[in-house]
This record gives sequence, C-alpha cells and structure tokens, in this order.
Amino acid sequence: MTTIISKKALTPGKVIKILEKEKEKRELTYIEEKTLKYLKTFYDLSPKEEERILKELDNLNLPDYLKIQILTFRPKKEEDLKIVLYTYTLKKEDMEKILSIFK
Repeated sequence: MTTIISKKALTPGKVIKILEKEKEKRELTYIEEKTLKYLKTFYDLSPKEEERILKELDNLNLPDYLKIQILTFRPKKEEDLKIVLYTYTLKKEDMEKILSIFK
C-alpha cells in the first residue's frame, strides 16, 4: 500500500520526466502508461518554455495549482481564462497580463 506523504501540483512536463524515470526502474501501471502516452502526444511545451511561463505567472501571486492550470490550458481569450480561473477572481489588468503571455 502506498502512503501519500505530501501533495504538490506538478506541471505536465515534470509528470513526463517523473514517469520516464520510473519507467526505467519498473513497469508502469496502466494509468501511468496511459498518462505518459497522452502527455507525450498532446503536451508540446519544452522545459525552458514551462519555466519561462511560470516565472511570468509568479509575478501575479497566484496559487501554484492555478499557475499550472493556466500553463496547461494556455488560454488565449478572456472567456477561456475565466473558465480556468473558475472561482478565483483577478483584476482585469492581471487577466490581460496572463493572456499576453500566450499570444
């Protein structure tokens, strides 16, 4: 039985890296294998791009989980960003800063 020591939001790029390391050590579970395949197919940001975007989002004082959601979905329109933010409220200027990152 696995014990959860802590929870931390991870970027898709970090998940790929972790799963690839685990795959070298052992056979991945079905869900791990499917997750890795999905991310490799549909996630196209390089580690440098991820880092750059997260640094830009750091200036907005957002929770980590929200930064990662924004990074993952890369909203290009205000309506899309509002969907990602859901219950989190941001000033209009902060929303514009986020959208400018992905243009």
